Amino acid sequence: MTLYAVLRRLQHLLAYLIGTCPTCRTRFPHKNGTTAEDHDKALLATNRDLLTSLHDQLVQRYLVATGQRHGIYLVYWVSPDQRPSGSPKTHGDKDELLKHLRSLSAEVAPQYDIHPYVLDVSWPSLDQ
Repeated sequence: MTLYAVLRRLQHLLAYLIGTCPTCRTRFPHKNGTTAEDHDKALLATNRDLLTSLHDQLVQRYLVATGQRHGIYLVYWVSPDQRPSGSPKTHGDKDELLKHLRSLSAEVAPQYDIHPYVLDVSWPSLDQ
């Protein structure tokens, strides 16, 4: 992944933290002078639409509408014990969540190439 792509992901995180749910299109330059394009969707693991947004939003709303095939589904995961009170404690295991998201992306393959990622944005543990 290029530095540009990493910076775009950080931009998503910042956008989420100030209260937006970003979806954007990213263009990647290739050595041969062509440009690849993908769509990115980023959600918090506690979002009620997390398990349906990969298909309903990323695929149907963005990829189908633009004729693209590639996408990144980024999920910001926070340890359940660090979530605000009243926040859903769903998807407590980030590895299980990633496994489930990969199965959802396999359902739309090979027509669409979706790569899910779970980014742990929890505060570091003080117990060390």
